[in-house]
Amino acid sequence: MMNVNKNLQKWMLTRLNLLLSSVLALLGFSSCEGIDGPGDYPCLYGTPYTHFDVKGTVQNADGQALNGVNVTVKSVYKGEGVEYPRQIDIVETGVDGKYKSFGSWSGFNERYTLRVVVDDPSGVYESDSTDVKLDRTTEGENEWCWGTDLGTADFTLKKK
Repeated sequence: MMNVNKNLQKWMLTRLNLLLSSVLALLGFSSCEGIDGPGDYPCLYGTPYTHFDVKGTVQNADGQALNGVNVTVKSVYKGEGVEYPRQIDIVETGVDGKYKSFGSWSGFNERYTLRVVVDDPSGVYESDSTDVKLDRTTEGENEWCWGTDLGTADFTLKKK
């Protein structure tokens, strides 16, 4: 009889543990252990991010600045031969043909890149795009912000 009670007690504690773990997981709690054990990673909830600044100039083949060209900045995840772009920002070039886009993104993974696409709304010039190499200009402020990345993308658009 004593052995049955111990088995029943063990079974009940196992079920209670499973129930409590499920409830805590639904509420957003988890253990703070890393892959190799405690202390590998800071215990954070959410996704760390990086600030970015992308700037450049858009001109025609004659070197003249193009005003009012749409510049779209996208975050592109490259995985298993497929790309998943996500639009982050759209800006226009000024009278000097220059643009600047800034923001934040969770770009800590080497599979992410920033893509800049330029499009002339007047239809005179062909669209163009490039993946921008970002350089870390400042290190992270804390565990959440991993720093600021800076990139430059200049374009020379051809007539259609």
